[in-house]
Amino acid sequence: MPFEILPAAASATSDAVDLVVFLVFAAIGLVSLGVIVAMVVIVVRNRRRPGNLTGRGHDPATIWRTELGWCAVTAVVFLCLFTLGAVTFDRVQRVPTSPDILDVAVTAKRWMWSFQHPNGRRELSQLHVPAGRVVRLHLTSEDVIHSFYVPAFRLKQDVVPGWLRTAWFRATAPGTYALACAEYCGTEHALMRADLVVMEPHNYDHWLAQGDDPRPPLAAAGRALFQRLDCGACHETHLRRRAPRSRASTAAPWPCATAAASSPTTTTFVAASCAPTPTSSPTTRAASCRPTPASSTTTSCSSSSPTSVRSPTSRG
Repeated sequence: MPFEILPAAASATSDAVDLVVFLVFAAIGLVSLGVIVAMVVIVVRNRRRPGNLTGRGHDPATIWRTELGWCAVTAVVFLCLFTLGAVTFDRVQRVPTSPDILDVAVTAKRWMWSFQHPNGRRELSQLHVPAGRVVRLHLTSEDVIHSFYVPAFRLKQDVVPGWLRTAWFRATAPGTYALACAEYCGTEHALMRADLVVMEPHNYDHWLAQGDDPRPPLAAAGRALFQRLDCGACHETHLRRRAPRSRASTAAPWPCATAAASSPTTTTFVAASCAPTPTSSPTTRAASCRPTPASSTTTSCSSSSPTSVRSPTSRG
């Protein structure tokens, strides 16, 4: 694989940015090389020889011309580079006028990126955009300073809390490109990454029309799991029903109770959860997992204590 100084350009402004970068490096390299060569030549030519006593008189009157000459040449070269950089910077910062411009809201927070499209569809750590269309980003942060950085697009914009920053790009080639945070923002800064997916325009329109991810949000899935396994018996203070004693619950891997008798997978899970363990006695296993009269595939958690313990699936 050939060595690449920069990743392959994939946006409308990448070539202009690359030109400035390479010209600056070339100018710095040439000037540095010229200075080093001149130093070596001067040292060799003017080294002290045997029997040669260097005079301590005044410097030649024409030395200022040499100094003025190399200062003028250097100033002109770097002034040209500054002008080219300023023009390129203005081109990168100025959002082009386009009738089909796509506005995307970007929110940065430790340690993830969230995006919202004009129709309300949201994405987390992934951004889909169409190729060949101007995308205008409206960036803000919820906590600390981040930096929106897409190397393939030569795009980098700081994201500051309380400020609304704007950046834009026009992707030229479909594909998946790396998006990262380029401003240290905490312990997981290196993991604050996302994928920028560039799609063909018709594929993007089809993807956008599908709406949000049909899977429930993580909080809703956790709530459903919390309710299904009756975790509130132990972890909610306002409930009055009793949970299994610790001895009964540790005799076999929890849960040893479920009400989904129609599911073969659940029945297998119950049988596995009520399996003997090396540390449990036969009496404890029999007391902690026993079939209820209502169903042969439903078990309830109980103990040999005279105190009655209700099943986690019971209500009251």
